[in-house]
Amino acid sequence: MYIIADAGSTKVQWTLADNGAIINTIYTRGINPIHQSQEEIDAVVKESFDALQGAKIEAICYYGAGCIGGDVNARVVRSLQTISGLAADKIIVESDLMGAARALSQGEPTVACILGTGSNSCYYDGKKIVENVPPLGYILGDEGSGADIGKRLVSAVLKGHTNEGFEKAFFEFAKTDYAGIIERVYRQPEANRFLASFAQFAHAHFEEECVWDIVSESFVAFIDRNLTRYEKLRESRLAFVGGIAYNFRDILTDVVASYGLQIDTIESTPQRGLVAYHV
Repeated sequence: MYIIADAGSTKVQWTLADNGAIINTIYTRGINPIHQSQEEIDAVVKESFDALQGAKIEAICYYGAGCIGGDVNARVVRSLQTISGLAADKIIVESDLMGAARALSQGEPTVACILGTGSNSCYYDGKKIVENVPPLGYILGDEGSGADIGKRLVSAVLKGHTNEGFEKAFFEFAKTDYAGIIERVYRQPEANRFLASFAQFAHAHFEEECVWDIVSESFVAFIDRNLTRYEKLRESRLAFVGGIAYNFRDILTDVVASYGLQIDTIESTPQRGLVAYHV
């Protein structure tokens, strides 16, 4: 049996599989080795192995946000090795982008996109990532992500661009006031997760015109600033994975179609595709 981990900044999906069959799936808090200490990573990994107690794990394939290589990936390997007891050669740590590409491509040239808490994209030739427009994080980039949608939504409310009823519902959801939001964004850690949490509010108010406009603008920015940079976009499959892509798939499909493009597949997680890939 082996574990496939799809690790985002908000949550990690740990899938226990055996010869292509999914045995169990659990969720823990998110991991991002760029922002978290070794102790914080260890705590989340231990959480997952405690939940999978008794499973005879022979290998781990970990695909994670922030896994940009080098020492960063080594920290994740160290944590997985320490807690699982497996040898280092039984542990694979790759970026979440590689996980998305392998899960979505079906072995064909694909422009693979992640729209979750953050966003990312690449041109994958069926075997390796050939091009990657840097996502740059929620301050400089991450267009189309939960953090970007949340940032646009919070800005619209605080600048008075929404109606009174919507504003009231927003602050009830936020459970804080103007000053509290500013505090969370500018003075506390993990502002990206805080902003991305408002994507849930946006989805709950999907019928509001302002929400449709905000989400559409975010997806347009993702296409303009990322997808249009890939020379082989129009001759490759186009596929998306992530909670934002899946939950707002109607808007995403419409926006993509306005560019004369067509989406081949939209998945909420890369779980099924990665299990199939690793068989």
